[in-house]
Amino acid sequence: MNRPQVKIHTAQELYERTRTERSNRDLFAVKEIDGVKVKRLHYLSPGEYHRQTHFVLSLKSRIVAIGSIQANPHAEGTFWIQQISVESKHQGKGFARLVMEAIYEYAVERNLIVSHSSFSRDGQRLKHIALELNERYPQAASPEPLRDWL
Repeated sequence: MNRPQVKIHTAQELYERTRTERSNRDLFAVKEIDGVKVKRLHYLSPGEYHRQTHFVLSLKSRIVAIGSIQANPHAEGTFWIQQISVESKHQGKGFARLVMEAIYEYAVERNLIVSHSSFSRDGQRLKHIALELNERYPQAASPEPLRDWL
């Protein structure tokens, strides 16, 4: 199987995919499963996505993983990873790692620093990947320690 590619999308490009591709029309939709309201990519927020750059992994035309970054207004040359989300049926396949690697490569190419927002309870599974990438790409690693979401 070929390794899926991660592509960079602006907010407008992401919106166009949700508008024109049937397989992605439910990207921002909320549905109830076993009494719990969930989104397909649960951290992706329609209120924030227009301020972000998105790293999108698709299988055929369906978006199955996404990572979003936003410039840090308090530190020039730094951006936050605001969210990494993988569709639940595709978790455990290494897609979050591919998205995170693409984000670090983007930072290195642009001489930027990667700062993680805090790690949610579910995001704890990605913390070791962030630590590995900080070691692999020291020029992009933030000197700030990784934080947990309270």
